[in-house]
Amino acid sequence: MKKLISMALCLALLLAVPALAAETETVTVSLRVEGVSENLGTWKNTEVPGTPGELTVADVVRALVGEAHYVETEGPYGVYFSSIYGEDEGLSAYGGWNYCVNGEAPSVSMGQFTLQGGEDIVLYYGDLDTLFPIVRVDDGMLTLTAKSWQENESGEGVQVEKPISEVSVLWNGETAGETDEQGQLALPLSQPGSYSLQIKKDGAAIEGSDNQRFMPRVVRLAADTVIEVKEAPAFSDLPRDHRAYDAVMKLYRAKIINGKENGRFGTEDKLTRAEAAALLYRLAGSPVTTEKASQSLNSTAWYYDAVNWAFSLNIFQREGAFEPDAAVTGGELAGYIAAYAGHAVVLPSDMGMYDPISRADAAILLAELLDA
Repeated sequence: MKKLISMALCLALLLAVPALAAETETVTVSLRVEGVSENLGTWKNTEVPGTPGELTVADVVRALVGEAHYVETEGPYGVYFSSIYGEDEGLSAYGGWNYCVNGEAPSVSMGQFTLQGGEDIVLYYGDLDTLFPIVRVDDGMLTLTAKSWQENESGEGVQVEKPISEVSVLWNGETAGETDEQGQLALPLSQPGSYSLQIKKDGAAIEGSDNQRFMPRVVRLAADTVIEVKEAPAFSDLPRDHRAYDAVMKLYRAKIINGKENGRFGTEDKLTRAEAAALLYRLAGSPVTTEKASQSLNSTAWYYDAVNWAFSLNIFQREGAFEPDAAVTGGELAGYIAAYAGHAVVLPSDMGMYDPISRADAAILLAELLDA
């Protein structure tokens, strides 16, 4: 009987273990602890025991930094840490440990800010007006601004945004220079891609200390801060979200299509017969044609070789005047492409058969020939 009871208890325990394991939840976060002079600890995408919506920043610090390396204090605004890895508060009137989550400085204590998972937390030593960088890169120009909680004249905490000027910037490990009064710096971009960005540690030196002891005025960006630089628009009137952007850029990179004056592509300009001939001619590899066109063409015109080639393949009708500047309709362009490619072309429903076709819509049709 005792043996049966013992076996029953063992079975019950075995069944209970998976249930207990299933109840253990974790939240994945990243934490960087930045001290006065250097990073003191970094954890990337680390699982911390806790429940989403309940786990706090303070819980993460306790779990990752470890009890032996911090001093926790209960203040009037909740839990904060008065010492991390031996670096204590008090280097200035308001010097102490602050934090940011996803680049924002929360208005509540670390013990009150709850996490859902995926957050990037930076615990940093600084003053009330220490700035956390917000990074923007647009057309090769870096702009650093910051949001920070500061006291107004009434003693209330308000969040402000300001440029971060006169900070040294490292771009892919090389010194790029210092930001100007607007927080801007032209970057040495050579091509689109992934680049590392870092702001050197700086600040106001603390009186009576060596150069490594200062009150940081801006939170440093770690070297693993990656900036994705996209290709700058080649044409001022062709934004990345334009319906023909991909098609135009494909033709542009293949040296099939060019822009117009003042950096424009002429997205809504009507395609001309001369332009249509030139585009198909370049798609064909600009072949040499010895056959003279039956029509009278100006041999010095920029489109002469292209049109002469198009006539030799019967892409254009040989009768009548060529009219290089005449607008091409959607149906006509479809006919030119069919004669060139040797197969029928169906126009998209939003392109009119009898309406003049724009350069943008023409690019959409012609780009498909690159993949043929």
